[in-house]
Amino acid sequence: MPSKYLPVPVVPTEALDSSSAASRLLATFLNGRKADTIRAYQADLEDFQSFVHAPTLDGRSAHRQGRAHTFTPEEARAAGRKGGMLRGRSSLAKVPAEHRGVRNIQQIQPLTEKMILHWVEEHHRRTAQWPNAKSGEILDLPGESWKSVDANLRLGFRGLPGGSSLAKFIAKQWGVRNRSSIPRLTLNQILMWADSHHRRTGKWPRHNAGPILDAPGETWRAVEWSLIKGARGLPGRSSVARLLAEKRGVRNLMGLPRLEKRKILAWAKSHHQRIGRWPAGYSGPVVDAPGETWRAVEMALFQGLRGLTGRMTLSQLLRRNGLKTRKVS
Repeated sequence: MPSKYLPVPVVPTEALDSSSAASRLLATFLNGRKADTIRAYQADLEDFQSFVHAPTLDGRSAHRQGRAHTFTPEEARAAGRKGGMLRGRSSLAKVPAEHRGVRNIQQIQPLTEKMILHWVEEHHRRTAQWPNAKSGEILDLPGESWKSVDANLRLGFRGLPGGSSLAKFIAKQWGVRNRSSIPRLTLNQILMWADSHHRRTGKWPRHNAGPILDAPGETWRAVEWSLIKGARGLPGRSSVARLLAEKRGVRNLMGLPRLEKRKILAWAKSHHQRIGRWPAGYSGPVVDAPGETWRAVEMALFQGLRGLTGRMTLSQLLRRNGLKTRKVS
């Protein structure tokens, strides 16, 4: 019994001659496209064969590999197909376009930078984000995708000059940072920004300090990530806090030194000799330990931080070591 469907052979991209410039262009154009889309380009591929020297698969092989586009007898008759040949004013690109809604490459309109400009603005207005090559289809433009726009900007197809990309185009028109061309960083540069931040605000920057005013487009969070991961020319395994602790002596809250009870007791004796009272959590800075406060010491004692066992107050530590007696009412 004859099959209801009539397979149409498709040119396999893996059969293209990789040494040919035209072949490489075609491979780039077809890269990542769906099988249905490639089938729609069959007529154009056949016209291109004389340049790329690519053999076609026979129908049986294409059907066995699942790459054959099939038509019902009604569709074949509408296209003028008889005896296995397409006749009439149609082609293997036009039939899927008419009967499957697949876009015909021969009918694709040229692109202009003004058109892309409008599409980018509309995308940003709707999504509050700038599009990239992975942003999918362009809203309200069936068949158009940001990946295709990016490829045409790069290769100079559809009337565009080429040598660009979607990211470069957006960076040029709106000044949006292009991640593929972010400048390298140096430790000295970061320290200069940190010094300027400290002079301006009176505080050393942290990873969540927001934009770097001396470097438009840079943020302290991006610098932190680069320091940790070793990106943009940095050695890695560091952070803003660690860098400032090493180079500027700034206290790193995530890398505080361990505390020992004997050390706390020695600070407490020095405090008592100096002002005649034993310290408490509200006594302010620890004079003998720059950067330390009695509040931080008491918190570490009570919560078991920085190597201490926990569940103890500063007052209890002093009493248990005979330095402070309980008041008798």
